[in-house]
Amino acid sequence: MNNKTLKNKISFYKKNGYAIFEKVFTDLQCYDILRSLIFFAEKNKNIFSNRDMHFTKDKQINSIHNLKKFNKVYLIQNSPKIKKIVSLILGKKTKNFGAEYFAKPAKTGIEAMVHQDNYYWCFRGGYGLTIWIALSRADKKNGGMYYYPGSQKLGTLNHTISNKPGTSQTIKDLRLIKKFKKVYPKLKMGDCVVHDSEIVHGSSKNLSKISRRGLTLRYLTKSSKRDMKRVKVYEKNLEKNLRNLRKTH
Repeated sequence: MNNKTLKNKISFYKKNGYAIFEKVFTDLQCYDILRSLIFFAEKNKNIFSNRDMHFTKDKQINSIHNLKKFNKVYLIQNSPKIKKIVSLILGKKTKNFGAEYFAKPAKTGIEAMVHQDNYYWCFRGGYGLTIWIALSRADKKNGGMYYYPGSQKLGTLNHTISNKPGTSQTIKDLRLIKKFKKVYPKLKMGDCVVHDSEIVHGSSKNLSKISRRGLTLRYLTKSSKRDMKRVKVYEKNLEKNLRNLRKTH
């Protein structure tokens, strides 16, 4: 990707809160990552708590929200292309803030309620982003993500308990985003969509015959500080959500 294209991507990102970077990883690299993730998920599915792993109604793995012990994650987080994208958006002083796997299996993949990442992260005084690596095709048909471009400028909105697995809390007043147009990016294997930690987004159920698999990487500026009052509210509501889910399953 030449410098002019990169400059245009960053300009689009700053305006809209997201941008697509095509073919950051080859198909071969994606297959290798996916094989390793599937093996890791199956090996550890009985170890993870119901906070860190969620299943579909037919007991397939839908998502894993803690990949600290996934042996490839450090290499992926620090791959040259990824680091370049992060530095162009956040600057050179950044830090990793975890990674997640979204399997979203065919026909039963769970929706992600409309939300902002930073409501969960609870950071202030800095900036953050998520890099979503497509390990399969991802679009509207198989439950790909949707965004509300420009909504990152609203700041962190109030959320409420969702009573759904995976996205425990969802935006409380959807009237606040009515003026923004909803868009569904189309991703091929190896593409990455990068989004601001405060852009409003989510995804629909996957009712198609094709699983929508992706790996997310999270980054922050080193100046970012956690708001511990917000953390306590988030954790309290997360536990309520998990209790409600246990009662219904």
